[in-house]
Formats: sequence, structure tokens, C-alpha cells
Amino acid sequence: MPHLIAFAICDDIRAERNGTVTLVGYYGQALRVGTFPSLLPKLCFLAQFDSLAAAKRVAVRVVGPSGNIILEVPPQTCSAMSVSDVPPEYRFTQVALQVAPMQLPEGGVYRVEYAFEGEPPLQTSFFVGIDPSLLSMASPTDIAEKPRRANGA
Repeated sequence: MPHLIAFAICDDIRAERNGTVTLVGYYGQALRVGTFPSLLPKLCFLAQFDSLAAAKRVAVRVVGPSGNIILEVPPQTCSAMSVSDVPPEYRFTQVALQVAPMQLPEGGVYRVEYAFEGEPPLQTSFFVGIDPSLLSMASPTDIAEKPRRANGA
């Protein structure tokens, strides 16, 4: 059974030619937005598991604080690391997910579930909170829905 070693949320994930991964706009496991609902241009999830013995299919689901399914990704093939000179205990498998745009309807704890075929689902979570100072960075959709006064205030 795979074990989750690391999990991160960020603005972008880039696979480099040398086999490394660059995380852009790293949030860790908590992010803050200006208002709810919030529509982010893109949100990425990176999960690192200890190495799989063989390729497996994995489905991913993001569940909101109220229990609503925010995102469901059908099973995709996930490869096992095939570097023979790396000892097995140092091998890993990464599952990267880029969602554009990403709707965050409410604040609280979101659950991310990874279901590898033939295994019980693994889950981790991240927190989304409010930071009123970010209101000026709200999406155009969020701003358009707010009523404005005649004097522009």
C-alpha cells in the first residue's frame, strides 16, 4: 500500500528536464483568499508517495468543508519509479494535479483523496481562509458581482 510522504498546494508545478519539479507560489497546506466564493486562475496539488511496486491507476477527489465534491478526476495511470541505481527505500511516486480554474466555494478544511486501484483511499487536507487585505486581488468575477455606488466607492 502506498504511503503519503509529502503534500503541497501551489500556483503552478513545472517538470524540469533534469527530472526535478519546481513549485511556484507554494502555499504549503493553507491558503487565504479575499472572499468566498473564490475562483483562482489555477491551483495545483502535488502528492509524493513512497514508490509503487508497479504502475497503478489512481483517482483523485477534492471534497469541500461541507462535504460537497469540488473536483473528481477519473483514474489515471501512475508509474512506478524505474531508476535502478536508487535504493528502493529512496524511490518515490509523484501525483501532480493542475486545476484551472479552481473554485473554492467556502472557507474551512478541504479533503483530498487519492484512491489507488485495489487499495483503501488515502487522504490529506488543506485549509482555505479569508484575508480581507486580498480583496483587491479578487477575481474579476468576484468583483463584478459586488454592487458599486454611483461615486465609484
